[in-house]
Amino acid sequence: MQRISRLGGQHPNLVHFGACRIFAGRDGRQFARDFLTASGCRAVLGYTTDVDWVESMLIDLLFIRRFFGDTDPWTNLKQIHESVLDDFAPARRLGYVLFTPRKSRRVATASNLKVRPDIS
Repeated sequence: MQRISRLGGQHPNLVHFGACRIFAGRDGRQFARDFLTASGCRAVLGYTTDVDWVESMLIDLLFIRRFFGDTDPWTNLKQIHESVLDDFAPARRLGYVLFTPRKSRRVATASNLKVRPDIS
């Protein structure tokens, strides 16, 4: 975690985890919370389910394209993430989630139940 603590300090950044189920369940939400605290990153993204690599690659590319194509991506981060969920059904099915620090309260989930992860 010492190396991770240097990630978020000098420049705004987010970390994407492409691994299956990295944010699944209570342990996944705790990992997101701990990682955000330790790293100082503005956001972490990833999946709550097992993912098909082709579908997850398309989701990742869609997010990246929209993030870098936005004139103010940090302000619009939640909306960018939600647009991926709205426009590409596999993103919702695969549990593509965004976690941000509690201070910003910008948390989104792909859950069909529309339950938002509590990262506090």
